[in-house]
Amino acid sequence: MTIDSAIPRSRRALLTAGLAAGAAAVASAVTLPLPVKATNGGSVILGQDNDATAMTRIASSTAFAVFQGEASGSSTIGVLGAAYDGASTGVWGQSSTTGGYGVYAYASAATGTNYGVFARTDSDGGVGLFGWADAATGSTRGVLGQASSPGGTGVQGYSGTGGWPEPSPKTGVHGYAAQDSAAIGVKGESPAGTGVHARSTTGTALSIDGKTHSSRSGKATVLAGHRSVDVTVPGGLSGTPLCFANLRIYRSGVAVAAVRPNYPSSGKIRIYLTKVMTSSTAVSWMVMD
Repeated sequence: MTIDSAIPRSRRALLTAGLAAGAAAVASAVTLPLPVKATNGGSVILGQDNDATAMTRIASSTAFAVFQGEASGSSTIGVLGAAYDGASTGVWGQSSTTGGYGVYAYASAATGTNYGVFARTDSDGGVGLFGWADAATGSTRGVLGQASSPGGTGVQGYSGTGGWPEPSPKTGVHGYAAQDSAAIGVKGESPAGTGVHARSTTGTALSIDGKTHSSRSGKATVLAGHRSVDVTVPGGLSGTPLCFANLRIYRSGVAVAAVRPNYPSSGKIRIYLTKVMTSSTAVSWMVMD
């Protein structure tokens, strides 16, 4: 039997068909992802990606936070700034007034370890925190650390694992290297200038607790039948350097007579003894410019 399409459907049939179509639409809306609706000029939609091709600016002239991102759960993030190519910036903080802060980080816990800023890198050759000052004039600082409390530390650097000790009171910069004998707590380097400069007007410019090492010191041997030995000094010699030497073993009636810089050629020192040695004799030497 064929159905005549020209015959009008009953009211019940039309209602049943309408309900079926509505259910299908709802099911389709649930299974398909909702489109992103927030674009330029639109409202921000929570829980979805919001795209824009121009800056969104929120301005305030009163003393309150314009925007707050709050994290209260374990491993949660209050505000995330991400950069995915070499020319992009995850978070940019800028101050154009005297006394202003581009980024201000504050740790307020009374006790325990808490961080105003935590910087980390897991890549080979990466930098956790980089400070750069390039103003043509005036006093600029890439990174400034200040301690205002008696036991505070302006800047603390740590190398190694297993925790770090508390620095001594009123420390401007504290560098600590743990476990590895080749690790360096603080390193200052300059190809032609001064790597580290220590200065004090009335106090102690440099205080050392423990061993010291200098590449411009070492051991040499005056061979039997000789009364002098020549040493090449790393870094060369200039000006009027201070040169020192002493015997490493007792020889009756023998002493260091002189240490002559830039002899027999530039960058060398010649260490003279008071007598010709009947057996090889070791001497220690050191040069200070």
